[in-house]
Amino acid sequence: MNLKLQESRQNGLPRLLLLARRGFLARVKLDLQENAGYPFNAYTGFALPFIDLNGTSLTELSKKMGVSKQAVSKTVRELEAAGLIKQIIDQNDQRKRVVTFTDQGIDYMKKLHKSIKKAELELSNHLGADEFQRLKMTLKKSLNFYAQIR
Repeated sequence: MNLKLQESRQNGLPRLLLLARRGFLARVKLDLQENAGYPFNAYTGFALPFIDLNGTSLTELSKKMGVSKQAVSKTVRELEAAGLIKQIIDQNDQRKRVVTFTDQGIDYMKKLHKSIKKAELELSNHLGADEFQRLKMTLKKSLNFYAQIR
């Protein structure tokens, strides 16, 4: 029984996805730090993908990240301290705060995406272009599936 449980844990999809994400982000982090001179940490890796270029409200950011508003506030403070984002008052609702990128944040995002593309190319070369494209399509289909059943 314990062997089956251990095998299930080792080969379960959640663990495989988590480890694949961790490995991919480690490659991005290494490239970003070595070639762009920028830090990459849990705050940047976890929050920045959910901030739209035209701004995202704190409430929407909380929903997208799947965490509490308190956790989002802490993350936003860290990113503000790093100079990557700023908070502004929503022009349509003075009570609402919107998170938007600073010029430094936009520069960071450009360098981050260059590192992401490099890591994608490495993975594509390892898997083969066709298998890499199938992987991306399968992940997109999975996202669509889970979006429909929420």
